Amino acid sequence: MTIIKAFARLTAFCCLLSVALSASAQNLMLHSTAAYSELNKPQFIADFYAPEGDLDVEALLDGNSPFEMRLTVEARTIGSRSFRRSWLEGVTINNSSDKLAPMNRHLAEFSNLFKGRLQQGDDFRVRYTEGGHTVVTLNGITLQTLTGNRFGPLLLSCWLGDVPLSASFKESLVKGEKDGAAQDRRDQLSYTKERQAMIQSWQAPAPAIPAAKPPKITPQEVVKAESVSKKQAQAIETFTAKNKTAVASKPETIETAKAADKTELLTQATAAKSEAAPKPAVATKPVVATKPVAVKAQAPQPKAQPKPEPKPQPQTIPQAPQPAAAKPAVEPTDSPAAGQTDTSPELQPAPETEAILALRQQYYKNLISHLQNYQTTPYLAFQRRWEGEVKLLVTIDRNGQIIEHQTLKESRRKLFNEQAQDALKRATPFPEIPRELNEDTFSFTALLQYRLN
Repeated sequence: MTIIKAFARLTAFCCLLSVALSASAQNLMLHSTAAYSELNKPQFIADFYAPEGDLDVEALLDGNSPFEMRLTVEARTIGSRSFRRSWLEGVTINNSSDKLAPMNRHLAEFSNLFKGRLQQGDDFRVRYTEGGHTVVTLNGITLQTLTGNRFGPLLLSCWLGDVPLSASFKESLVKGEKDGAAQDRRDQLSYTKERQAMIQSWQAPAPAIPAAKPPKITPQEVVKAESVSKKQAQAIETFTAKNKTAVASKPETIETAKAADKTELLTQATAAKSEAAPKPAVATKPVVATKPVAVKAQAPQPKAQPKPEPKPQPQTIPQAPQPAAAKPAVEPTDSPAAGQTDTSPELQPAPETEAILALRQQYYKNLISHLQNYQTTPYLAFQRRWEGEVKLLVTIDRNGQIIEHQTLKESRRKLFNEQAQDALKRATPFPEIPRELNEDTFSFTALLQYRLN
């Protein structure tokens, strides 16, 4: 009963907090709407809410102004790995290590919120109010609530920071553009109650896996096993007695054959081996000594041995069934067929810890810095005052060699696309994956911006 009361109080507190935050956020107005795509395929529709008037980006990123970010999934599905990666990379590349360090614990919690793919119609929101209150929701379910820090602006830097998802996406949000076509598509998307219940289940602790019960052995099986053990003991005793007799007879044979020549000694040894073997031996002719000896030794005639009985096989006691190893599920890159939703389970990585997250952030910064060393703005772009950007998705192995790569967003200018590919080629191999990450491959995105200033 105590647990139930505590849970009821916690639920009531969350509801009151949600109402309070909603009330304080009533002065927020829809500032802009923009659609985001990758590989020329729609991913999500973004709505940004801010106080009425001109948008002060610096105040928003510093946490001095309230806001709300709304993301409506437009793609069939978005893998949880790629969704987490986009947020963590954006936060990492747009903020200093000093600013990230006190927030890494909350970032690790944020990364562990998503237990499956996001589906079309999912409604993801980040609401921030003055005073440092951040609430993260998905389909109306509160996933994370933080008070007294500026975690919300950290996430906002993914959209409005110096290195956003794309320059055109940021520009649309900042200028207050409202894409009417995107708004119409958003209004046609929604989530179901079943989907909401599934999101609610993400917060439930994982059920414990019951230990395998030992097999039950009946009294009949015990008696049978003891009988087999007795027969095995008798067989071993008989075999040992035979070996003792064979060993005892060898000294006499060798002593008698001392006067024999080497050929006779070899024959006797062969005969002794035949006597010890369980197979019926074939009678051999006596060997005549080539030199006179005091006692004429002959190879002993082996007696026909009865065919030995087959040895009883030990009974195999049934073992406890071992659980089958789970096969890793690979996150698909292609969307399901039209009209279908991908509901297959997605393999989840180990929960992110604060230490591993800090290491991942530093490694990601090293990769981007390494790639940017080979990025140059073509001279023709300076002459014609061209600017552009190219977004790449790269997967490398432990040694930093590229396994695969693709261009998520191309530039309208061909020379920028060619330079990005050239930079990627010359940057290989990349820094090796840290052993502490315990990963054979590492995927990351890189936004190469070509600016004149």
